[in-house]
Amino acid sequence: MPYTISGGAVIREANITRSWGLSPASGSVIAMGSTTGLCGSDFTVTLGGDTFHGVVSNDPVAQTFNDGQLTKLELVDNRVKLMWDDVYCTFNNLEVREDDPSTPGVDRQVRYWHIKPDDWDSQTKTWTTEPYAAKDIINFLLDAPTVSYSWSTSFHSAQDEAVGAIDANKGAKLGNVIQQVTDEQGLVFTLIGESQLTWTRKGDGTLPSITGSDHIDYELGESINSNDTNVRLVGDRNRYQDMPIDLEVDWVTGYESFWFEPFWLTEVASVFSLPATTIAERAVIAAKARTVTLREYVTAKDDTSYSDYGIWGEVSRMEIPVWTYLNDIVFKAYRVPRDYTVNGIDLSSLELVEGLLAAVEFDIDSGDFSLKSPREYFPDTKAFIILQGQQVDLLDARTQTLITKEQLDDARTKWQACNKFNLDTRNKTVIFHHPVFVPGTDGSALFVFPNRGVSGIASDHPLYNIAVPNAAVEISHAEAKAVMVMDAEIYSKRFGSGHRKGPKYFKGLNYNALMDSGSFTEEVKYADGKTADQKATTFAASLIAQQATYASGRFKRDGGSGTVLNGVIDRVTTSVSFTEGISEEVTLTKELGQSNFEGERELERKSQARELFPGQKSLKQAADDLMLIAKISKEIRRNGPSGYANINDVMQRVVGAVDCAPTTFNSTDSWHAGQPVFVDPATLEPAPDGKKFLGINIADMATGNGIAAATQGVVPVRMKGPITAGDNVGIDDGSGELPKRDGAKFIGKAEATFSGTDTVLIPVRLGGGSQRKTFVPFEIISVGKSEGGDNLIGVNFFSTIFKSLVGNDTLTISGLLTSPNPTTSDSGAFAVPAIGEKIWVEITTHDGSTPPDLVPASAHIRHGAVGGGMWDEYPNAIAINNDDPDNPYQEFFNLLLAEVTDYETDDRPALLDFVIGDEHRQITLMYSQNVFITEWDVEGMVNIVPVVPTLNFPAS
Repeated sequence: MPYTISGGAVIREANITRSWGLSPASGSVIAMGSTTGLCGSDFTVTLGGDTFHGVVSNDPVAQTFNDGQLTKLELVDNRVKLMWDDVYCTFNNLEVREDDPSTPGVDRQVRYWHIKPDDWDSQTKTWTTEPYAAKDIINFLLDAPTVSYSWSTSFHSAQDEAVGAIDANKGAKLGNVIQQVTDEQGLVFTLIGESQLTWTRKGDGTLPSITGSDHIDYELGESINSNDTNVRLVGDRNRYQDMPIDLEVDWVTGYESFWFEPFWLTEVASVFSLPATTIAERAVIAAKARTVTLREYVTAKDDTSYSDYGIWGEVSRMEIPVWTYLNDIVFKAYRVPRDYTVNGIDLSSLELVEGLLAAVEFDIDSGDFSLKSPREYFPDTKAFIILQGQQVDLLDARTQTLITKEQLDDARTKWQACNKFNLDTRNKTVIFHHPVFVPGTDGSALFVFPNRGVSGIASDHPLYNIAVPNAAVEISHAEAKAVMVMDAEIYSKRFGSGHRKGPKYFKGLNYNALMDSGSFTEEVKYADGKTADQKATTFAASLIAQQATYASGRFKRDGGSGTVLNGVIDRVTTSVSFTEGISEEVTLTKELGQSNFEGERELERKSQARELFPGQKSLKQAADDLMLIAKISKEIRRNGPSGYANINDVMQRVVGAVDCAPTTFNSTDSWHAGQPVFVDPATLEPAPDGKKFLGINIADMATGNGIAAATQGVVPVRMKGPITAGDNVGIDDGSGELPKRDGAKFIGKAEATFSGTDTVLIPVRLGGGSQRKTFVPFEIISVGKSEGGDNLIGVNFFSTIFKSLVGNDTLTISGLLTSPNPTTSDSGAFAVPAIGEKIWVEITTHDGSTPPDLVPASAHIRHGAVGGGMWDEYPNAIAINNDDPDNPYQEFFNLLLAEVTDYETDDRPALLDFVIGDEHRQITLMYSQNVFITEWDVEGMVNIVPVVPTLNFPAS
C-alpha cells in the first residue's frame, strides 16, 4: 500500500517523531519523483494510521537512484506556527485597589489586574477579584488579534485552576507564553491532528496493550520520575500590621536643652572659648554654631555622652552639623524600639514597609487603638501615628489669639493623630515634618498669657488670650504610638511527601496578618476570599499530582501505526521503508525538567533598583537640593512665613505678626516679652539710656546670645494703661520706664483699648503713629468687631492736598472714619469685604451742569464688587459720561486704594489680614501716592495728577 504526501506524491521512505512539548514533531520524507518550491509550504503526510500536518522546513533535495529520481524533504509539524506569532498582554498581577474607583479609599483590597491582548495598545486594565484560570489565559492568547492561525484546545482538568503572574506586556512569542502557563502547573502539551493543542500530566493515561503479533522487540519496566514529590511552595515575606508600637526617641537627649538658638549660641561660645563682645565676634559665634559637627562638638566638650553613631541618610550622624541635628532630628525623629520583635524575629531582620493592611481608630483619652468596624482594608496611608504632646504645625503664627491656654493643655493630655511625617524604612524611624514635644505646664508652658488675671480683662475681653512665647519653657519628648506594617519571615509551605524535595516560587503569595500587641488577631484574605494557605494549596495541587514512578521502556510495532500520545507515552516514531513497509517505535514516558521563567517586569524592577551609573546617587541628591532651594524661594516670596517651622521659630516670631522682621541682641538678663529694647548704636548692647530703638522683645524670659526683637508689624507691647486704640505709644526717658500713651520716645500706635491702669500686653503697630508725615494718602485700619461679630475696618487719610480741599470746603469725602481713634460705632467703619472686592475713592469730577463746573463736587469711599453700577470701567480710572454724544464729560475719577485677596495665594505684603470662617482675607495696599486736583484747559475735563509722596519714618 503506498503512503502519500499532500499533492499525491508517493513516499518511498519516511521517519517522523511525535512527542510532548513546545518543540514540533520533526522528520524527513523521501518522495518519488522530482518536486520543487515546497520550502515553507504546508504539508499533510499519511502513514498508515497516522496523519501528520506541518510545514516543509528546507528546500527539497533531488536525488537520482537506480529506480528513478527522488526528493528528500525535512518536515516539522504545525507547532512551529506557535513561534510565528507574537502576543502582548499580562495576567494575574496583584495590586491594592478600590472595588469602585469612583469612591476612592472605600473597599480597598488586593485585587488582580490584567491587560488583555485586545486592550494592549491602550494599556487598559481589567480588574477581577479572582485570578484567571490557566485555560482562560490560554484562550485569551489564542484569540489575540496578533495571532494568525486558528487553534482548538483539549484542556486538562488542572487548568481550571489559576496560575501565578504571567507577563508578556513587552511582547513575547505565543509558544513561549503557552509553555510558561503550562509549566506553572507541571503539565505538558502536544499537537493532535492539524490544530488541536492537547494538555496532559506525565504519567496519566493507559499503557497500550503489547500482546499482538505485530509487537516486537519490546522492553518494559518502571522508573522514578524526575519531578519533585515534596514541594516547598515559596512566596514573599509575610506582612504583619501591629498595634500599638510605642515609639522611642531617636536622638541623644542631651541635645534637647539646645532647642532655642540663643541657648546653642551661648553653648558654642563657652565650649569653643569664643569672645562675644563685638558685632564681628558674635557673627563668628553664629557661623560656628551652624557648621560645627557632632564629632567636633563632642571632642571640644570632651563628653562622649553627646555622641550619636546612628545613620542620617548615607552618613554617620557624627559628621553632620549640630545645627542640622537640632533642627531635623531632635524632637522630630522617633523610632521603633530596638528590642521590638515580630514572631521572635528581631528588629534588625524585619523590614518596615509603607502602607497599612487595615484602617484603625483610637480613643483620644486612653490612646487605645482598635480596628475600624466594618473593616476598611488597605487604607491609603503609610502608617498611623498618634501623639500625646504639642505639634508645632498645629500653631498658626498669623493669628494674634494663636491658641487658648485650654487648647494647649488639651494637646498635652489628649491623644491626637499626626499625618505629617516620612518613614525612614532603613532605620525604622518616623521623621515628623515638625517637632513634636511635651511642654511644661503653667509658668513653664510653651506660651504664656500675661493678660490673664489683670483687673478689667475678663475671659470675654479681646486681650484675654494674647499669647507670647515662653523661652523658659521646659520641653521633653512626646509620647508617640504607631500602627505599622513589618515584613517578617518568608511564606513557605510544604506539599506532598517523599524524598525528592524542591522549591517553587509564586510571586505575591504571603500572609497579610493583623496583630494586637504582638498577638495574631486575623488574616487579611485575598479579594477572592481565600487565605494564603488556601491559595498555596490550589497552586500546589498540580505540582504534587505527578506519579511517583512511571512505566518505562519501549516497544516496536511492525506493520502498523497510529498509537495515540498520552501521559504514559513520551514519543512515537513512525518509519516507512520502500522495502520493509511501515513500523512504529513507541518510547514510554521520560520526565523532563520544567522550564523556569522570570518576567520582563521583574527584571526591569531589579535593574531600576540598582544604581545605573557611578555618581547617579550624588546627582539625585543635587536635584533634591535644587528642589529644596526652589521650595525655600517660593516661601520667602511672601513677606513673612505663614506658620512655624520649629520650636526655635516659635521663640523668634511674634504671634500674629508675619511681617515683624526680627533683629537680634545679646543679654545676660532675662527679658519679658513686649519690652522695648534700646541699645548703644556702637555695640548694639541693651542700655537703659540707649539712643537707638532696636525693637520689641518677642519671647518671655529670653536670655543669652541671639534674642529676637521685632522691628515692625503689630507686636504685643508690655505697657501701662489706660490706652485707646489709635493712641500714640512711647516711652519716657529714664531707667525702668514702661511704654505708655504719648510717651517721649515714640514706638508706634495702639491697636486695642484698655481702660485700666495695670501693666498689660497691648498690640501696637510699630512706627504707625501720627508723628510720621505723609506715608500713604489713605490708610486702611482695623476698627474692631461689630455686635454681630463682623471684623470692621475703615479709611483714614493723610494727604495734605486732600486735607486742604476738605478744609476749604472745596471737596467733601464721604465714608471716611470720623475719628482718628475710631470705635466700632464710627459711621465710617464697614465689614471686611469679600475676597476679590475693592476699596477705592470715587471722585465726582463734574456734575453735568452747563456751563460745566470744573471743581470736583465730592468724593466717596467705596467698597465692594466693581461693576454693576459701581466703577463699571474698572480698571480704567476715568469714567466718561457720553449719554449726550455731543457733550461728553468726565464724570468720575476712581482711585484704587486696596483690594481684598486670599492670604494663602497672594504673595504681596498684607496691610491687614483676617481669618473669617474658612477664609483668610488680606487687605492689599494698591496705591501709595497723593493726588493733586486742578482745573485743566480743556472744557469739561479735570486734571488729576499723581504726586510722589515724601516718606518720613519715625525718629529713633
